[in-house]
Amino acid sequence: MEPYISFVVVGRNDDYGHNFLYRMQRFVDSLVYLCEKHELPSELIIVEWNPPEDKERLYKALRFANRKFLKIRFIEVPKSVHDKVKGQRKSPLLEFYGKNMAMRRAKGKFVLITNPDIIFSDDIIKYLAKQELKENIYYRADRYDLFVDIPEEIKTSEVEKFCEDNWTFCWSTYWGRYHRGIRVLSDLPRLTARTLMKYTKGHSYLRYHGGAQGDFALITKESWARFRGFPEIDFLGETSVATIVTGNKLKALKERTYHQSHGNPTAGERPLPDMEAYVKDAKKMLKEKKAIIYNNENWGLGEYDLKEKEI
Repeated sequence: MEPYISFVVVGRNDDYGHNFLYRMQRFVDSLVYLCEKHELPSELIIVEWNPPEDKERLYKALRFANRKFLKIRFIEVPKSVHDKVKGQRKSPLLEFYGKNMAMRRAKGKFVLITNPDIIFSDDIIKYLAKQELKENIYYRADRYDLFVDIPEEIKTSEVEKFCEDNWTFCWSTYWGRYHRGIRVLSDLPRLTARTLMKYTKGHSYLRYHGGAQGDFALITKESWARFRGFPEIDFLGETSVATIVTGNKLKALKERTYHQSHGNPTAGERPLPDMEAYVKDAKKMLKEKKAIIYNNENWGLGEYDLKEKEI
């Protein structure tokens, strides 16, 4: 059975943000449960980037239930490759290099970029399982953030209910970032720009759902290849504008995703995004209706033969 959709995540067994394995196990268990429930032909590609030498590989550390509809593939990017591409970067994990690598090797017609601490709602997998996605649509979904851990006693079938009852902030397409029950906007300039777009003929990079793109970005594999994925530079893990100007229309789904709580221990190791450069490039792309191609033809580690294991 060929996968209709490829889910892509990147990680390593380094306890990123506390309880990483627990959060990832929750992600895997929930995705398996929902894909099997809704009979979604799919694959999960787990990129194990620069795995620590003193820890188990993720395919050994995690548990996997029997499955019929969700295939699970592990692709390892060894330290030797990481050292060649990291340049001056201090971070042991290059997230968007890894996501590019996986989307390039994906077998699904559609590729959904996400993260290993996301919980998909039942409705969103049910929507995907209809297999009615359009080739020229760029799908995004709002992210609802938890600031508490999911208790161990919560069953997989009950996780979504817990998330619904305990989310605190939402990254929304239309409302910006707001707090539960208050909807006070923390990014009012973005909303103002969106409103002004209705009355002006100018372009605005702010009218696209750019927040938290790494948690849910879904287009065809062919569409990702048109602009060669995420920029493999010290820039920003953001391709919303490139996605739009290469022929895709934005569709914000009403179905939810949830983000499990964690810290950010590598904040000092990751270069801060150059927002000034991003805004400049985004406006240029919108004006010229043409994507800026940051990566060469070997994007996504195309020149490397990487070790793969199917579970």
